[in-house]
Amino acid sequence: MKYILGMILAFCLVLPSPAYSQQAGQGKTDQQAKAKSRQPVPAAAKPVPATSQPTPAAAKPAPEKVSQPAPVKNVPPAEAKKEQPAFFTKINGDCLIRPKAGPEAGKWIRVAKPGQKIESGDDILVRSGDVEIELYSETTVKLQAECMVTYFQTRENIRPLAFIRPDYPTTKIKVTKGTIFAKVSPFEISKHFVVFDTPSGVAGVRGTAFSLSVSPEGVVSITTENGTVAFTNGQFVVDLGGGAQAVLKQNSDGSFSIQSSTGAKAFSADTTFTIGAGGKLNLDLDKEGNTQASVPADSQGTVGVQVGNIQANLNAGQGVNLGSQGGGTSIQATGNGTIQATVGGNNVLAMDSGEKVLVTSGDKGTNIVGQGGSPTVTGSDGQVHNLENGGEITVENKVNSEGEKCTPSVSPYKTCP
Repeated sequence: MKYILGMILAFCLVLPSPAYSQQAGQGKTDQQAKAKSRQPVPAAAKPVPATSQPTPAAAKPAPEKVSQPAPVKNVPPAEAKKEQPAFFTKINGDCLIRPKAGPEAGKWIRVAKPGQKIESGDDILVRSGDVEIELYSETTVKLQAECMVTYFQTRENIRPLAFIRPDYPTTKIKVTKGTIFAKVSPFEISKHFVVFDTPSGVAGVRGTAFSLSVSPEGVVSITTENGTVAFTNGQFVVDLGGGAQAVLKQNSDGSFSIQSSTGAKAFSADTTFTIGAGGKLNLDLDKEGNTQASVPADSQGTVGVQVGNIQANLNAGQGVNLGSQGGGTSIQATGNGTIQATVGGNNVLAMDSGEKVLVTSGDKGTNIVGQGGSPTVTGSDGQVHNLENGGEITVENKVNSEGEKCTPSVSPYKTCP
């Protein structure tokens, strides 16, 4: 009996209770859940709060491409205003170039074919034949045999050529000797200036076809086909219009000589000199800056002088000294013979060599005061007024039919009837 009871008790201890079975099952389930939780689970996308990260805007469509108008040939854009090198376009002879910079600097090199670039500071020598170089905007320069030039790109003021502006590129061709033919496009197209530097002065051009020669003595000869060439030695300016010819020379004594075969104008301060065909004119400045003008004895033409509304013609061997004084202009006759000038059209001022007057223009007319010798003024009525010892006379302005001031044939007034 004891044995039977022992066996029953041992069997009951081996069998698990329902609570234990439930706990064991629950434990197994927990272990499985834990094992399953160790496996990676994709994270759910977090909602983006509207206040923290705004939704990106939709991509804008690419702008339509707008076709640009074709650029005008050889015209640099106005906003660029950059210097550009020149190029050889025609080689019809023996030509050498001496670069200023680079591996061949300082050496004369033969130009073999068109297209070779010319940089600022390069020297060019044409030993035979001729060559042509192109600058901006179809501006070309042909160099004849025995011609030597130096090419520069610069930005500078060239006084008194006021139209040359340093805010635009300026091509400067220094002509040491020989002859060149130039065709320069207008500034409105090229947006740059072209000047030719010579031993006697500088020629500034704008839209001009012309030839320029420099002799071994430094004498400059200019012939214009069209347009205008303004030549200056730094003190005086000579304007050569279409068809004009002139020979210009800066002399060793400081004077400036002009010879014109077809007519030219020279300017000094407020005075204009008109050189007739075959005329010659020498200009100089004294220590006080006064202009000394004289017509050589071998001049074949006359030289007109205009100071305000006083006009005179100088013949061979005559001259005038002009200076500023007290708001007016002093005029002194030099040379041979008597100089006669018109004042107000119908009045005549006569001065012999050494005689001097002071001319002042005003609203009422022109006041003339004698300052030396015995100059005279003959009025339109034939009466002679002697200006000796400080004598003076006022030539009144005439009035035309419209009631406006006028002086015959003198700008800016209208011509009197």
